[in-house]
Amino acid sequence: MKQREYVVRSDVVPRVAQVTDRGVFVKSLLTEKIGTKNLYFAMGILEPGASAPTSGFVKHDVEEGEFCLNGHGQAAFRDKTYRIEPGMAFYIPAGVAHRFMNTADEPLIMLYAYPAIKAERTVVE
Repeated sequence: MKQREYVVRSDVVPRVAQVTDRGVFVKSLLTEKIGTKNLYFAMGILEPGASAPTSGFVKHDVEEGEFCLNGHGQAAFRDKTYRIEPGMAFYIPAGVAHRFMNTADEPLIMLYAYPAIKAERTVVE
């Protein structure tokens, strides 16, 4: 019987382009493929000038945690905008509309997690 692996190296996980968001890529790190039941953990990469979503805001049916590893940008909520810089963490309750934007000349790299394998993603204006 093959032993289950509990470690994933981000440098071997493919970078997948987000069809709906230009210049946005995701590396899905902890998913059902490794055995998670109620956790999705990924790395989001926004190229300079990119935003997620490309227009409007996005909301999810579950809460979300985000952590900035690299780069600078803005996290916009309907009523407030925050500057993003390395070391900052964001808590986003379920149903709260938000948008992340890269305002720098280098990639904005964010780690994010949902307490579910799949989160329903709805884009709103």
